[in-house]
Amino acid sequence: MDEFFPEIEIREDQAEAIARGLYAVAHADGNVHEREAAMIGEFFSSTTARPADLGALARSPKIEPDNLAAMLPTPALRQLFIKTALLLAYVDGEYAAGEQTTIAGYAKAMNIT
Repeated sequence: MDEFFPEIEIREDQAEAIARGLYAVAHADGNVHEREAAMIGEFFSSTTARPADLGALARSPKIEPDNLAAMLPTPALRQLFIKTALLLAYVDGEYAAGEQTTIAGYAKAMNIT
């Protein structure tokens, strides 16, 4: 698994931006599935010193692709986000069209094909 998810240093503001992007992906099909919420929460809690507040993510405006790309300046951070977003999209057993469109928008802003 280390090759798929190599150890990457993530600042707390970057972890929050990733969590906001992941929440946008999860919500793209109309609702956030329980397993998606758990995955986002686990990511956030494991990369920051504070517990995930999914309510705050729900109240936050969707992070726009260009803003997320700016928060994740390195290829490693951008790849981490896209890989995690793809896994998140499949965690509920369905890769919905809205999820695919949202991930594609983020990938395009990050110059990831």
